[in-house]
Amino acid sequence: MLRIIIATNDQADAPGTESMGYLRALAALGHEVEYFYYRKKGFFYSNFRKAWIRKMNRRLIERVKGWGADLLLVVRGGYIFGETIRAIHRMTSCRMVIFYPDNPFGSPVTPALDLDALRSYQLFLTRDRYYEDELRAQGVTTVKFLPHGYDPEFYRTVPLAPEEERRLGADVSFVGAPYPFRVTFFHELVGPEVDFKIWGRQDWRQVKNPWLRQRYSGGPLSQEEKVKVYNASTVNLNLQHPSGAVLGLDERSFGIVGSGGLLLVNHKRGVEEFFRPGEEIVTFSSREELRGRIQELLKRPEEAKAIAQRGQLRAQAEHTHHHRAKTILEWLSGS
Repeated sequence: MLRIIIATNDQADAPGTESMGYLRALAALGHEVEYFYYRKKGFFYSNFRKAWIRKMNRRLIERVKGWGADLLLVVRGGYIFGETIRAIHRMTSCRMVIFYPDNPFGSPVTPALDLDALRSYQLFLTRDRYYEDELRAQGVTTVKFLPHGYDPEFYRTVPLAPEEERRLGADVSFVGAPYPFRVTFFHELVGPEVDFKIWGRQDWRQVKNPWLRQRYSGGPLSQEEKVKVYNASTVNLNLQHPSGAVLGLDERSFGIVGSGGLLLVNHKRGVEEFFRPGEEIVTFSSREELRGRIQELLKRPEEAKAIAQRGQLRAQAEHTHHHRAKTILEWLSGS
C-alpha cells in the first residue's frame, strides 16, 4: 500500500472532476490517498495571496515529509513553486508525478511551466502527444503521454424524470464557455426546426449575437446536471478549444461518452486512438460537414443511440481513471 497525496485546488475536490476520479481510483486499488490544496479560496487567499502561496509551498514540503508520502500526484499544479518540487526531491524519497492538461509552454491565461522543475518529477504527464514531442525536444526526458480519463461512478447512464427530459434534453446540446471562436462558429448553425440548447456560464447572455442568446438555456450547470444533459440529448456537440487540444480529445469528450451520450466533436489527429469515428463517436472537420452530420443523426435517432452505446462500452473498457491510475503506477514501478 502506498501513501499518496493528490495536490489539487479546492474546487476540484468534487464528484466528476479529474482529481476526485484519481482519488477514487487509487483508493480502489488499495492505497491510502489524501488531498492537499495548492489553491483554496477564502479570506486569506483572496486578500493576501502571495503570502498564502508562499506558506502553502512550505506546508506541502512539511506534509510530504511528516506523513511519509510515497507519491505526490499533482493535478495541474498552479502555484506550486519549482523550488518546492526540487526541495521534496532532495529531502525525501517521495516520488512525484504531475498531470498537466494545459499548454506547458504557456498561453494568454496560463504561464509557462518551469522546465527545470519538471525534471525533478519522476513523470510529467501530458494529455497531448504534440506537447510530449515538444517537451522531449526541450530535454524533459520524463514526459509521457497520458490522455484524460473519466470516473465511471459519476459519468454514467442515469434515469431521468419526464420533466428533466423536457428541460435538459434537446436535439443538439452544447455545454461550455462562450469563447469568441465558438460564438462565430455556432451562429445560425442549425435551422429553426432543430432544438439547439446552449448551457454554460452567464456570459452567454452578454454575447452580441441574438440568435445565440435565444438558445442559451442556463447555467453554469452542476456536474450532475451536465450528466443529465448528456443523457437527455440526441446529440452532444463539443467544439474543442484550438489551443487546448492540439491532438486527441479533451476532458469533456470522455465525460460525454462515458455518460452514454452521443459525442459529436471537431476532428483532431489521433482521435482514432481512443474511439472509432462513425462507430463510437462522430467527428467533423468543417462547419458545413457539421451541419450535415447533425441532419443525418437527427434523421436516424436509433443509429445515433447505437453509436453512443458502443462509445460508452469502449470508454468503460479502456478510458476510466482506474485505467489511467494503473498505468501511472506501472510506469513508476518500471522506472
